[in-house]
Amino acid sequence: MIQRNRFFTNRPGVRFKEGDRILNRSFERTPCIRHSVPRWVVLLSAIAVAHWTSGAAWATNLNVSVTSGGLNTVTVDTSSPVNYEITGVLSDGLNEGLALFLLDVSFSGGPLSPASTPTTMPMLNFVRPDGMTNPLGYGGTMMGGVLVQVGGSQNTIKNVMANAAFPIGTVMTDVASPGNPVVLVTGSLTAPATEGTYVLSVSNIAASVIREGEDGMGVFWAVDLAGSGTVNGLTINAVVPDSDDPTMTASGGRYLAIDPGIIPDAVGLRITPVCPGSTPKYVGVPSGVHNIARLVDNPLDAAFLTPAQWGNPVNLTGLGVIPSTMYDLEADRGTLGSPQLLPPVSATTWIWGNTDNSGIVELADILCMLDGYAAIFTSCSLTATDLAGNDPDQIVELTDILAELDAYTGSGYPGPSPCP
Repeated sequence: MIQRNRFFTNRPGVRFKEGDRILNRSFERTPCIRHSVPRWVVLLSAIAVAHWTSGAAWATNLNVSVTSGGLNTVTVDTSSPVNYEITGVLSDGLNEGLALFLLDVSFSGGPLSPASTPTTMPMLNFVRPDGMTNPLGYGGTMMGGVLVQVGGSQNTIKNVMANAAFPIGTVMTDVASPGNPVVLVTGSLTAPATEGTYVLSVSNIAASVIREGEDGMGVFWAVDLAGSGTVNGLTINAVVPDSDDPTMTASGGRYLAIDPGIIPDAVGLRITPVCPGSTPKYVGVPSGVHNIARLVDNPLDAAFLTPAQWGNPVNLTGLGVIPSTMYDLEADRGTLGSPQLLPPVSATTWIWGNTDNSGIVELADILCMLDGYAAIFTSCSLTATDLAGNDPDQIVELTDILAELDAYTGSGYPGPSPCP
């Protein structure tokens, strides 16, 4: 239950509860009025303003943009997954970068799941224990269908483990500096089942920046409050999928099966792993008795073919197709220099070592692999049992059996990942 507390201040804009000490400094008992807030909000706010003094506050704004694949407007199939990113950049260089940010995220198409927790710098520095977030984490808290207080703070108070378990990180400067936007938040939602236009929006932005001239040699890093600058949301047009469009399903841990549809035009097929920082790649020309295709690094090698030329199915494999990974397929009806992408369809490859898509690796998978080694594919397909190597070779051999045994004993996929 949220309690109403009495707060006190020793300067305008800074409020703490009676008896609180920040950096061993007692605060004067000057009563002031404050709305009811949870205790953790007070603590997180204290990190942002404990060492803020009057001055050039609000001189800098945090500009925010919500995109999907770099676009502020996307068209997707109804009920399909949509990945999004929230990018931030400061409006000027009269500071040493972002110290703290919090924001709310809402979707007109329904409630959201918590956003992802960063795993790489610089935003990892805003996550506990290096930084500080609300109790439910960096990804925010669901309240009335809205994701509130997404984000966190760097350790600008220079706390150490001897005092508290977090924040304990080393402050990074120049985060989100002008010309260097940073992805603050990533997440995923499901487009509504009803066709229409929906908006993913950001509100209630709170931010602070490290004060210009700070070098980290003091007791703390002084910060200034930042304002909310331009805020661009993400418009999602959900449409009922056309049955003529290409579709994709997983046919193993290392294979995706693509049906090129019955569109009369020549189309390219673009594949993107659904993970932050991934790179979309086009599919090359399929070949061989199994109609095998691979992703190409050079866009000039991309195939633009009619459905008859593609064949059905196109069995996509190779270095970029790994187990337990979601992929988006976008058919491109344009050209390399001027793409015209259809709404994406998605499929997730099977888990490593699972040959029958049961969701677990068990004795039945080993038996399937032995059948495959004998060229018997009545229980499990070739694409389900061809596991080993960076580039599966459409032959079930000893290396595939050994890979299956490793998976059965709990070993993970040993190859490289297309997700940074």
